[in-house]
Amino acid sequence: KAEEMLFWTKEEYLKFIEKVKDKPYSYQAFQILYWCGLRVGDLRHSHASLLISKLGAQPNLVAERLGHEKIQTTLNTYSHLYPNQSRDLADQLNDLNSGTDDEQEGDDSDAGET
Repeated sequence: KAEEMLFWTKEEYLKFIEKVKDKPYSYQAFQILYWCGLRVGDLRHSHASLLISKLGAQPNLVAERLGHEKIQTTLNTYSHLYPNQSRDLADQLNDLNSGTDDEQEGDDSDAGET
């Protein structure tokens, strides 16, 4: 199903646009989507991708925003956007460890001066 690229036909467009003509925001949004060849799912996927790749959002938060019942759905769909997460985590642990060692060494030297 994911391979299918279903777009609105002209007939569907005309029928739908008639239904939203009294809702300015919906009307405008649908006009943009239709004439740009975008689907609502495209925007949803772009939103999730932005949250993950640019903002570093955690999978559970992305799942919640997308309304996924199970986090596994989010991970199955977007795990390719988390390739550097392990490396980033390792770097953060190293930084934390380095900072802790410096503080401990500083504490030791202060204790020796007293």
